[in-house]
Parts: sequence; C-alpha cells; structure tokens
Amino acid sequence: MLAGAVLVGVVGLVGLAVAFWPGDDDTGDSEPAAPVVTVATTAPVATTAPAATTSSSTSTTSTTSTSTVPPTTSTAPTTTAASTTSTAPTTTADSTTAPPTTTATTTATTTADAPASPISGPSTVTGDDGRRLTVTPRLDACSGGPECLVVAFEIDGFAPSPQTFVCEFASGNRYEFRFDSQSVATACSTGDRPDSIVVEIDGLRSDPVTISN
Repeated sequence: MLAGAVLVGVVGLVGLAVAFWPGDDDTGDSEPAAPVVTVATTAPVATTAPAATTSSSTSTTSTTSTSTVPPTTSTAPTTTAASTTSTAPTTTADSTTAPPTTTATTTATTTADAPASPISGPSTVTGDDGRRLTVTPRLDACSGGPECLVVAFEIDGFAPSPQTFVCEFASGNRYEFRFDSQSVATACSTGDRPDSIVVEIDGLRSDPVTISN
C-alpha cells in the first residue's frame, strides 16, 4: 500500500515539470506556440487485499463442579423423664381383741293359752227353697260401749229382694230395719253381757250369735 502511494507522487511531479517547461523565445512575428497538452497517466494502483484475519477461537469448556452436600439431620435431644414412684403410705391396722364368746342359755317359757273370744263364730243357714243367710259377729264399739257384739249379714237366693230385716235379742225385743242391698256391714249390735242376736229376713232365721261375760 505504501509503494502505490509513492508511485502516484512521482507521476504527479513529472506532469508539473512538463507543463511549466519554457518554449522558444522568438520575438518576431512567429506563430504562437502550440499548446502543450500534458497527459497524466496514472498507473493503476495495485490494491493489496487486506490480509485475512484469522480468528482463533479458543473453546473454553466450563466445568461445573457439583458438590453433593449430605442432608443434615437434626436429632432432637432425648429427654429421659425421671420415673416417679408413688408409694402409698403404709397403714397399720389397730389390733382388735375379739370379745369373749358368750354362750346363750335358752329357758323354755310356757305361754298360757289366750283367753277364748267372748263372742261366737259366723253362722250360715239355708232354707228349703235354696235361700241362704250368713251372719258374722265381731267385737267392736257401738252406742252401748267400747266392746259390743256387732253383727253383719249377707243374703243369697232371695227373689224378689227383701226390703226389711229384723234383729231379735235375748230379751225377746225385736227391731225391724230397712235395707236395699245383698249385705249389711252393721245390722245389729248390743252392749249387754251376756246377750244374743238372731237375724230374720222374710221368715228365714239365723242361728243365734252370742257374747259372754
């Protein structure tokens, strides 16, 4: 590239020298000198191709180093609970002295028989036509005193149903009473001792019930 520049410079200088070269200096009527034509010939400059640039590529291999970090295991501290043993207090039972054995002596006691009831028992009578009359005496309070002979009765088989009954005492006194049922709880009573009562209904008479002294 530098040689081409020098060559162009030399050719330029030669051209300038020819242009300014003096002709014949005639003072007569000579024809004017013909102009001098300077042809500058410029030689082609050889172009030098730029040197090929060789790119040297260096392949860099990046090596990654992988480190395996082992997992960290955190172990909780082990706490050992102290075993507590609760010992129940020892109770000492008081000594108990057993009482002496007592042998019971059983004496047979003879109980006297209870006194007989002063009144007679129940009585039932049955008529020829199938009618039935039952009287039941008891010892109870009445208008004649705290312990009277009181008589109740019950009938069965009477048709039509009777409307009256009679209480007959040992003295022969007779008292008639009205009723409208098959039984009467307190029909006759006496506070006299001894005494007896007979119940009569429609001609059917009961056995006498008595009370003693």
